[in-house]
Amino acid sequence: MPDVRVAPAVVPGPWGVAEPAPPAPAVRAVVTANPHDLPPDLLFAVARRRNPKRSALFVSKVLAKHVPVHPSTAALAGLLLGRDVATVLGATPPPPGHPDDTAAAFADPAAARRAVAGLRATAGAPSEVLVLGFAETATSLGHLVRDALGPRARGLLTTRLHEAAYPPLARFEEEHSHATAHRIVHDDPRVLDSGAPLVLVDDELTTGRTVLNTIVALHERAPRQRYVVAGLLDWRGEEAEEAFAATAERLGVQIDVVALVRGHVEGDIVDDRAVPPEPAAGSTTPAVDPIRHTVTLARAGARHGWDAPHQDALEAALPDVASRIAAACGGERILCLGTEELMYLPIRVAELLGEGARVQTTTRSPAIAADVEGYPLRHRRAFEHPGDPGRPSYVYNVLPGAYDDVVVLVDPGASGSGPHAADDALVAGLAGSGARLHVVRLVEED
Repeated sequence: MPDVRVAPAVVPGPWGVAEPAPPAPAVRAVVTANPHDLPPDLLFAVARRRNPKRSALFVSKVLAKHVPVHPSTAALAGLLLGRDVATVLGATPPPPGHPDDTAAAFADPAAARRAVAGLRATAGAPSEVLVLGFAETATSLGHLVRDALGPRARGLLTTRLHEAAYPPLARFEEEHSHATAHRIVHDDPRVLDSGAPLVLVDDELTTGRTVLNTIVALHERAPRQRYVVAGLLDWRGEEAEEAFAATAERLGVQIDVVALVRGHVEGDIVDDRAVPPEPAAGSTTPAVDPIRHTVTLARAGARHGWDAPHQDALEAALPDVASRIAAACGGERILCLGTEELMYLPIRVAELLGEGARVQTTTRSPAIAADVEGYPLRHRRAFEHPGDPGRPSYVYNVLPGAYDDVVVLVDPGASGSGPHAADDALVAGLAGSGARLHVVRLVEED
């Protein structure tokens, strides 16, 4: 991939934040291993974020976070990674001569849908396994890896939300992040104690310090013999790989690393050039009254755990949920938008909303947007996070006029002080999209 350099510019119009755009970090990603022959330019691009610890942001084009994607593309990325994890754990790999058209599928939503159906039909791990997805960007990725590993896989996530009813089973820090505190909460306080292999899923590995810190912390609490680290992109250098080997030797465990693409980054991901001050969040008063829906599910996400019965209940409920949403929409161009950690459910709903549907989520990530050709973050809007007044959240790349309907699924862990306090600020932030707005309140059964 060539160096990404962006000339200073100003984002126009009421949608984008009007701010100068300094150049993106001058980094170059060199791919050294690509077993599925995936075109790197279909997987990621480089942007700049407001973070002195790590200013380079690898923007995924398949994760459904900063960039809206076809839901089958997002599902394909996670399920493919999960299939590779299953093979490392001892599952039977695809037979010799099996046609692997995944590279073409990432560029063709219809092909992606067929590939997703095939991967779901062959899901399965050879034994019990725990799958941990990292908040916020890898929550859906972790869930999709769990899907690929089948009913013997138990899903759990890290979270940055504080829920009084759920004291953390473990907590740890992410060194380079803009929001460092992670927690693990779960309905089963003994979920970590089985000794089963633990798969830790993140979207990309740059140094790998976060997953190593997590392995060390969890191993002290609940030791096991095997860990698998999985990510879409693995950019670890020689020093980082040596740290993995040293940690495995010190703990007396096996640590495998699985990634769709491996390589290294040339240039400095830390960039101390001045950036514009953070723009203020937008109005918290909705400019329009959204269409409101209430959906009751056994469980909306894996933050409190996800086992085979949760998956069965969701699969049974999804067709009705999607048909109700589709009936209320006025066009075929639908954006299914989750809030921060709620990523998996929007993907699954969007899969049933037709070929015009796309999916993405809001984010804590304070990146710089610039309406410059070739730069991955063209528009941005800031607003107060639902349920956490005063903390900014962002949505990127929802261009004016791009959608007929924007359907917002609000994480049930985000609660405010009034009937709509959790989503009014977000609705106000989306008012410039020109789309009919829907807010889906998710209620989890007791």
